Amino acid sequence: MSAHLKLLHDRFPTAWAQVLAGNPRGTGLELGAHGYFTASAIVYGNGMAARFAAFMTTSAYDLLALEEIAELRGADTQPSTVDNPVSEPTLHVDPSLLVPNGWNGEGE
Repeated sequence: MSAHLKLLHDRFPTAWAQVLAGNPRGTGLELGAHGYFTASAIVYGNGMAARFAAFMTTSAYDLLALEEIAELRGADTQPSTVDNPVSEPTLHVDPSLLVPNGWNGEGE
């Protein structure tokens, strides 16, 4: 995953700015504008937004962050959720960025 994030950072700086802003739809549109996708960037962006919204409702973000921190610190074990209780997701996104008004999940 880190290699893919590095690719986005290095080759698609305008898309990377959208990643940092927590805007999956904008990320998709920026990637599409630079030829990253083989189909509609709108469809890809909407798919990214739906998956992002689902991901952010779980504790997966926090657990991944804890794993990354442990790796950076050189820890030999994975972080424990007992020692590090999972909190609400730390990235807050404007819900209007996730799904356009009237979008039903199909097509553009």
